[in-house]
Amino acid sequence: MRLDELLKLDAEQLEVLRRLDENDSLLVTGGAGTGKTVLAYSMALRLAERGQKVLFLCFTLALEYWLAEQTSNPNLTVRAIKRYAVDLLELAGRELQVHETPAFWGDVSWRALSEALPSIQTQWDA
Repeated sequence: MRLDELLKLDAEQLEVLRRLDENDSLLVTGGAGTGKTVLAYSMALRLAERGQKVLFLCFTLALEYWLAEQTSNPNLTVRAIKRYAVDLLELAGRELQVHETPAFWGDVSWRALSEALPSIQTQWDA
């Protein structure tokens, strides 16, 4: 499926995008397959096209690779959240041994949030 076919939004999704233009944050909920990722990616593209530096975090490496291939906009960076957390910890100078275990991956994002983000400059507008 091509990205332009995937990003055809319904009226409710377009309303969410409109509300995001008016608010800094918005909670969008829904079950699997309801279009939350499509909606978030659409907003990320809109912000990147407006010249903002956007970091789009997704859950899996496979999704990171696929979404990253879908755009050539230099303002949009797509990353899998847990691998990005490892990068942040390393950037902050934290010693880290990656373990392919659920316990490691369950903890790494929280560590990045508490240990790395306070000590590094972020380059993202959104």
